[in-house]
Amino acid sequence: MPDGSDPLALMRPDRWPAPPAGLSTADLVFAAIVGLAVGLLIAALVALLRRRPPARPRTAALAALKAAGALPPAERLAAEAQALRQYAAAVAGEDAARLEGEAWLATLDHLFATTLFTAGDGRRLVDGLYRPDGAVPVGAPLIRLVGKRGR
Repeated sequence: MPDGSDPLALMRPDRWPAPPAGLSTADLVFAAIVGLAVGLLIAALVALLRRRPPARPRTAALAALKAAGALPPAERLAAEAQALRQYAAAVAGEDAARLEGEAWLATLDHLFATTLFTAGDGRRLVDGLYRPDGAVPVGAPLIRLVGKRGR
């Protein structure tokens, strides 16, 4: 055994086995490209499977109206108005959602096949939204109306 004063002298260098004779650089590049393509394909499939289907407009409006139930009255009326604007934008288009006043109420009546907005409690969405003395939300009739709507 050699002198133990230098322990590094006892170590031998690692040697990799020689590459096979038929393996070229092009083969290695091809294998790397195939591996990358398979990895991207798997990532795309995972992302596709995790994607949620878009919420239907009626479902989204119902969820927003039910969530608005926990708000104070003035904020609840504003949340109801916003939920109806988003529903109208999804179902009838952005132009319908931008209408104001009587035209907006008539559009809502047309969308929901009712007169709740022009001749009922739904008028509060125009008349009571900016009242300084406090707004009274539409509430349960609106949830029932959106809930029975088939779109």
